[in-house]
Amino acid sequence: MGSVSLTAAYAWCRQVTERAGSNFDVAMRLLPAEKRRSLHAIYAYCRIADDIADTGGDPSLLHDPRLDAALDDTVAKYSIPWKYFDEIVEGTRMDLRIRRYETFDPLRRYCYHVAGAVGLACLHVFGFEDRAAIHHAEELGIGMQLTNILRDVKEDAERDRIYIPQEDLTRFGVDERDLVAGKLTEDMRDLLRHQATRARLWLGKGRRLLPLVEKKSRRCPAAIAGVYEALLDRIEASNFDVFRRRIKLSAAQKLKVVAAALR
Repeated sequence: MGSVSLTAAYAWCRQVTERAGSNFDVAMRLLPAEKRRSLHAIYAYCRIADDIADTGGDPSLLHDPRLDAALDDTVAKYSIPWKYFDEIVEGTRMDLRIRRYETFDPLRRYCYHVAGAVGLACLHVFGFEDRAAIHHAEELGIGMQLTNILRDVKEDAERDRIYIPQEDLTRFGVDERDLVAGKLTEDMRDLLRHQATRARLWLGKGRRLLPLVEKKSRRCPAAIAGVYEALLDRIEASNFDVFRRRIKLSAAQKLKVVAAALR
């Protein structure tokens, strides 16, 4: 493709973000323009890496010249350690080789790679001084990924990926086949309620990040946390029926979260 202008590179990353219809998109709009376009670059990298893991696509897609240009500029501008992007790629490799997690501890490590490391990269764009922010950004990312796991439990099971720890399945008397079949028994509801409680705990820990980031960036992570808490609210309101349809927020519900972040 040859050389590409930064304007075109960032515009391409924005298009990748908007096409994905992510919950992040509405939160990114609360950032100043320069920071917002850098988050588009980070998100585009993560989206493409995730798609490669899900479809077995060509890894060279991660080195599209437009993505390279935007991400290199973002990394340099905000002094983002490149190790976070290596850890994100390791998370995609984990998806390809690990399909079960015996306990929560290895699952937590997986969540760190696919979401916590993303939060740490974004943290440098937000801006921070207190190093406690690093720990809380990681916690917020883990809480978000635990929420995704709960929302997508049937879809993942159909791909032969069981992210709910095996020890939890045993504890609540739920068979893996029940996840694929969407068998919503009381035992299943208890299992999913336990996952929701865990996700909410990590999101709550992650909320301690908010006063530690630059004030002009604070609304974005506040909206991200709010969106995932609202998603958990919807899952709980459905009595944990995550099987009939993919639970998501409407545009009006997202706007309500944004309004809360603005306040």
